[in-house]
Amino acid sequence: MSKKNIVVFIFYFLVIYCTNSAVAQSHALTDSTYFFSDTRDNKSYKVIVLDGRAWMAEPMRYKTSNSWCYGGKKKNCKLYGRMYTWGDAQIACPQGWQLPSNEEWESLITYLGGDKKAGNFFAARDTSTFYLTFGYPPNIYGRFADDANELHFWSTTQFNDNTAWHYFIIKDKLPLISSSYISKNYHLNCLCVKNDDSVMNEEK
Repeated sequence: MSKKNIVVFIFYFLVIYCTNSAVAQSHALTDSTYFFSDTRDNKSYKVIVLDGRAWMAEPMRYKTSNSWCYGGKKKNCKLYGRMYTWGDAQIACPQGWQLPSNEEWESLITYLGGDKKAGNFFAARDTSTFYLTFGYPPNIYGRFADDANELHFWSTTQFNDNTAWHYFIIKDKLPLISSSYISKNYHLNCLCVKNDDSVMNEEK
């Protein structure tokens, strides 16, 4: 075997090894998984329980008056989730669930290894992790760029009357997850959280 082939072999071995290690770690972090059906529109969501707290592993798709799908296409809502203003994100979650606060976001990130590691768990798309598709930078009025390279999620925590916090991941900067405040008029995804796993009785 030539030196070039040996280098290529080692590279792919390391890629596979690191991927499998990340998946194994994800399984160890997840308490359980199940599916939840939103009775408002009968849409089903994967749920993962992490450190005793249930998180919807997919972005919300419930239609509100001020939300939209990329390109105005329903299939994009299935792929990316709906995009909400901060105000509409407050009512997007089903009864018994809520938009996570900064405290809940920070608790999750700490549990996943800190802000310099947690991004991998969000990006993995494994059976025991979040199941998310990278989308576009924060935008308003339905405009968006061409590169699907980012994930942005609202926090319920406000910075002031006009802005609120959000958490985001940029694919090129993985495994980093960051936070910042942004205008409430922008449209972002939202994940929902429940402080206990009582909804497991509604598993479908």
